[in-house]
Order: sequence, then C-alpha cells, then structure tokens
Amino acid sequence: MGETSSFYMNGGFSNVTVAYNDIDGLSLANARGVLLVTGGSYVNFSIDHNKMHHLATGVYTNPHTGVVVIKYNEIYNTTAGIGGLTDANVQFNKFHDNGEAVGADSSYNAVILTNNEFLGDNVNAYASVSIVAENNWWGDFNPSDQVLGNVDYSPYAGGPFIGLINGQDLWANGFADLEDFEKSTIVVGDPNLLPGGATYHTLKMGVQIDGPTAANKYMGGTVGMDMTVTMGQGPVE
Repeated sequence: MGETSSFYMNGGFSNVTVAYNDIDGLSLANARGVLLVTGGSYVNFSIDHNKMHHLATGVYTNPHTGVVVIKYNEIYNTTAGIGGLTDANVQFNKFHDNGEAVGADSSYNAVILTNNEFLGDNVNAYASVSIVAENNWWGDFNPSDQVLGNVDYSPYAGGPFIGLINGQDLWANGFADLEDFEKSTIVVGDPNLLPGGATYHTLKMGVQIDGPTAANKYMGGTVGMDMTVTMGQGPVE
C-alpha cells in the first residue's frame, strides 16, 4: 500500500516553515505528516508549532543536506514520532502515546536532541548508531527503560519544562525564566532540595509595575521585587 504525506518536501527548499497545522492521519493508511526525500536540500527549513497524530510517522527526515529545525510540536498516537532521524535540530517538542518517539538508523548525523518531553515514549538507536539525547524530560526519573540501543540520556531534566514556548532554557534548570533572559550568574536557591535527588529546581520571576523597559522610580530610588518560586516533581521522601 502506498504512502500518503500531508507535506511531501520533494527536491530543494529554502526559507520554508511548516507551522500551526493539525496533521491528523486517522482516516488514512500508512500516512506521514512531513516527509523529506532522500537527497533533498533544505536550507532554513523549519517544522514548528504543529500537532501531528494518528500517523505512521509524524516527521520522516531521510538522508538530506541542510539542518531541519523541528521545534514546539506535539506528536502523539503515531508509530514513530520522528523516523530516520538525521541532520536535524529537535527541541522543545512533546511526545506521548507513540510506538516510539524517535528512531535513528545508519543515516543518523548532526542531530541536536534536547529539551524535549518523552512522556513514556522510547528513543531508539538502530544499526549501531549512537544518539545523544541529554537534558530531556522522560516522564519519570528512570529513562533507562525508554531507550533502545546506544542512547546517551544523562544528564536528564528533573521535571517537565515550563515556559519554553516563550524562550530557551539556557541555564538548564528546567524553566525558561529570568535566569535565561538576564544571562547572569545569579544563583537562585539550591537546585538540590531533596537529599541526593536533584529533583527540585527554582524558577526566577520578576514583577515590575512599569515594565518592561524601566523599573518604578520612587524618591530617587528604584522600586522592584524579585520572587523565587520553588517547583518540583519527584518522589516523596
């Protein structure tokens, strides 16, 4: 039986974005959401902010030239969320209820795979390839049962990512917050609030009445407020 693709990216594409689609393959057989062709050339090509579900594969990359950006997508109820992974920047996506989240074979090359949520789904390395999948959240504190083959998953995130739709977790504390925005070296609290657990992280937020360009001024001084909220997910000790 033949394949059906919502977006069949044949040949060469430059400055193209596939975004804000609901790609539903429920009524189709062996359907793929976005299919890149072998030998295709993709420059400044992005797949972002889509929902992909009830598909054979959400995205199938195939060997190609250029780096494809796959970000901020929710991929679920597929046989494979991303298949044939190669030459891609995969970040800030949520995978759940898939046969596997990501599969990579002998074509695997030049991949960034971080800051994603694999909620019970596997990341699988086939054909003796080695996948680097660090700083992802796996839905629990034991990613080892969600990998097949040589997959480097450590260090892994200590909880689901918050706020990444609006920014990047440059400080790897599990949140896109003011620590990332300020790019400072300010230490906000102790990230290891549970003994030996490293399961709690701090979220730094600022409140400014006048914002966002200048703080309030009162009697020649600056009025501001910093608030630290401790958020965590993990076993009760």
